[in-house]
Order: sequence, then structure tokens, then C-alpha cells
Amino acid sequence: MPLTSLWGKVDLDEVGDKAPVFGDVDIVVARDNQPMVIVSCKLSLHNRLTETLFWSVVYKQVGIRVVLVTPDKGHSGRSEWGSPKRPNKNRQLARRFLSGVYVENHPQFCPPTVKTQFGDIVRPLNQLPQDILRWCF
Repeated sequence: MPLTSLWGKVDLDEVGDKAPVFGDVDIVVARDNQPMVIVSCKLSLHNRLTETLFWSVVYKQVGIRVVLVTPDKGHSGRSEWGSPKRPNKNRQLARRFLSGVYVENHPQFCPPTVKTQFGDIVRPLNQLPQDILRWCF
């Protein structure tokens, strides 16, 4: 099956634009040439989480899940995601609009003092393949 048909389903041409518009698409997971999950990869959350949240709302309307993959660089020594029992704004927004946030804290990008509190919407990156299989197959 040609890849162009998959991209035609991810393109947001319903708004009347002549050129293709692809929003925040880093990886597309498809089943039978039907897009099922879009993976948005961010190295930093600074001013970028809202972009992923916006596109997740748009893609959800056509039945496509959106997940975010990112390191937790922290802010003032604390996780960018709060905790399941004391969620911050990032986590609250992710709960409402994303199918998952997958975190991998590589020492090259993350201070060793930042400890991500996994649970609910925030999961370790190695759990993403399992979740995709559960959702799509």
C-alpha cells in the first residue's frame, strides 16, 4: 500500500487549505494503512507541550490517539510532571488530552536530581510498545 494514502489520512485538508498540513507528527503507527497513534517527540517541554495538546485535540476528532515522548528535564529540581497524587498543570493537561506521556531520562539531557513520578498518564518509555499493541491490535 502506498504511503501517500496513509499521509492523506493524517493530512488536515478539511479546513480548505490547498497544501497538506501535518500537525506535530514525528511517528505514525498505522494498522491496515489506517493511522492509529501519532507519537510526538519533544526534547524539552518549554512552550512545546501546548502544541502537542492542540494537535491531540484535532487528531482525536478523527479517531487518532496522540502520545508524547520526552525526557523529564525538571524545573527547579522538580519533575516537569508533578506526581499522580499532586499533579501539576502539565500532568493535568496531559490527563485530559493525551493518551500517554512516555519519559526516558537520559543523563545527557536530565539532571540526576530530577525523579519522575510514574503513574496514571506518565509512564516509562519502555511501556509504549505494549500500550500501542493494546490499543491497535
